[in-house]
Amino acid sequence: MADVGDTNHLIDQACNGNDSAVAELFERHRERLKRLITLRMHPRMKSRLDASDVLQEAYIEVARRLPKYVEEREMPFFLWLRIIAVDSLENLQRRHLKAEKRTAYREVDLASMPVTDASVLNLASQLVGQFTSVDRNLIKEEVQRKLMDALERMEVNDREIVAMRHFEELSTQEIAQLIGLTRSGVLKRYTRAIERLQEAVLGDPNVQSE
Repeated sequence: MADVGDTNHLIDQACNGNDSAVAELFERHRERLKRLITLRMHPRMKSRLDASDVLQEAYIEVARRLPKYVEEREMPFFLWLRIIAVDSLENLQRRHLKAEKRTAYREVDLASMPVTDASVLNLASQLVGQFTSVDRNLIKEEVQRKLMDALERMEVNDREIVAMRHFEELSTQEIAQLIGLTRSGVLKRYTRAIERLQEAVLGDPNVQSE
């Protein structure tokens, strides 16, 4: 991973009109951004919207807003980049949902939830393999629903911490800065959230843990 000095050098070049420096800054973080987009994309949008569409929109915004970031530098570059990517995803999803006249909400299935809570299903889908054996599909469906129920009951920050730590691979310090908590506060919330998920699933004797 590039060091802070190298990143700052590229940022300076980008602000001086070097388009290739902007592209390099973005490319270094493309895979991490793609993971968070995949996690947070509404399930009903996945047939209409691709992560590359979101990344393209985010790239345009990064190029446009970079000079302002340089003036303020209130957070590390990747966290700023992440905020833009999440905003770009939400903007695109709102446009698609509006264009489809809310058809994304009409099917009664696991995906029929507000777009802002889309990560509940995606998180549950990612976590389910940690609680069940790979060949028990019926049990996996039940576990997924239990995980969804537990995630929906969580405070938003607790759910966000699980997502950011497990699947975005953010550090405790990065999560603390994004959410506005101390490092110890993040760790306490993370531990509590995982314990609640384990209790929700493993409390059922019919569920097998790997």
